[in-house]
Amino acid sequence: MIIEQEIAREARAEISTVVRTVAPPTTLPDLLARRAQSLGTQPAFTCLDHEGGADLVSGSLSWRELDQRVDDVASVLLDRLEPGQRVAILGAQGLDHMVGFLGVLRAGVIAVPLFATGAGRLRTVLTDCRPSVVLTTRAELAPVCRFVGPYQAVVAIEDFPAGASPRRPNWTPARRPTCTTRPTPPTRRSAFW
Repeated sequence: MIIEQEIAREARAEISTVVRTVAPPTTLPDLLARRAQSLGTQPAFTCLDHEGGADLVSGSLSWRELDQRVDDVASVLLDRLEPGQRVAILGAQGLDHMVGFLGVLRAGVIAVPLFATGAGRLRTVLTDCRPSVVLTTRAELAPVCRFVGPYQAVVAIEDFPAGASPRRPNWTPARRPTCTTRPTPPTRRSAFW
């Protein structure tokens, strides 16, 4: 009995040491990369379409597929944008919206996730945040282009080239961009005030 207790105590000490030496992920994209390595082909997200009839599942991504698609988006954004620039993500909730959001975070620029809540409010938010690019889905590309006008870059998330491997931005904690739901600095009274 004493030997079993001693072995159990040593095993707990070993596990505790191992757990302390593995640094926790500091960002959502870091956590995603770890999950892609450890969980690989297991489902990460499944999107349900309640208007789809008998088959409610409209799409699913494994951790590895999600990580690769996020890399695809981040790679292009890293090549074209500077720290502090904003990327609006405008479209229906779904897998592509999630990919776009996480890709923006991995690229180290500021994500401004938006949903269709009314033309006036959306126009105000877009004017206030002044995004460098607007991400949307292929299905919503034409209406979003008409809405934002000809002088705004709009890209369908599905159209980012596959197989990219972005260089990871090396942000110091004080400079690490984030997600915003209130555009800063405001150029006029925002819909969120």
